[in-house]
Amino acid sequence: MRDELSKWYKMERGAGHEYTQVQNLTASMFGTTQKPELNLHGSEKNSFLMFCQKYLMPTYGFKLRESGAWLREIRSLVNLLDIMHEFHDAMPTSEVQRFVDNTVDHIRQCKVLGLHGIQKHHFLMEMSAAILRLGPPAWYACWRDEGLNGIVKRIVGSTHRSTWALRTLQSFAELPPERRS
Repeated sequence: MRDELSKWYKMERGAGHEYTQVQNLTASMFGTTQKPELNLHGSEKNSFLMFCQKYLMPTYGFKLRESGAWLREIRSLVNLLDIMHEFHDAMPTSEVQRFVDNTVDHIRQCKVLGLHGIQKHHFLMEMSAAILRLGPPAWYACWRDEGLNGIVKRIVGSTHRSTWALRTLQSFAELPPERRS
């Protein structure tokens, strides 16, 4: 698959499309049969989705169990990326509806495929509900910040229970959500 991905990047560059390349594609990045996942960095994941939609699914998709659900899953995510990139400064109501429809389809396909929801799915649903009120997601989305949750968790996990920082974080976690800001 590495060779095919490399050829695809070259072909896309020739067509004037520039994508962040996956630096080191390994089998472990796809998780296991019991727990499939895509362990790539943000912009690598975006380009890999494009690769899946434009090359992998048309070439090998027929071999997948639930290939229709996989195709819809990939298409809904690519559509979300396209909407966010195209309507960076203002999003017409029709595109807000398209964003919501693709979010719902993405989450439905995850369930069909047995993929577990993650925090970003919840954030995507919240974002869908907020676009009309807050504007395009690019104005307020914090995709990169969510990665900090794991870092904070590791820090807290290795902190002695008597330290001030741990007690503060635990107290914050016990507060109702409306009092956390």
